[in-house]
Amino acid sequence: MKPTAIIFSGIPCMGKSTVRSRFVETLDDPFVFSTDDYIDEMAMQLDTTYDAIFWDTIKEATKHMRGLLSEAIEQKRDLLYDQTTPTMKVRKGIVHRLTMAG
Repeated sequence: MKPTAIIFSGIPCMGKSTVRSRFVETLDDPFVFSTDDYIDEMAMQLDTTYDAIFWDTIKEATKHMRGLLSEAIEQKRDLLYDQTTPTMKVRKGIVHRLTMAG
């Protein structure tokens, strides 16, 4: 069966992650691409807040998630992509990668 990809994009506090959590239950072991989750984890490890480290870690989080995205595509896993307001260029790039992967 062909993997499913769902992309959530929008402004902060819009409810993307809340809606995403409902989709996680409907897919077979989906890969969840979320820079917010990565930054939250880093904040906990550093005993600080998401807001305090966001600008210092967003590029690292995005790079890390893109590497994991490549793995998810190779493994043909279902995918939930949740990122706060990526640019149209970024969204097109992700859609293109997913389309090329089949």
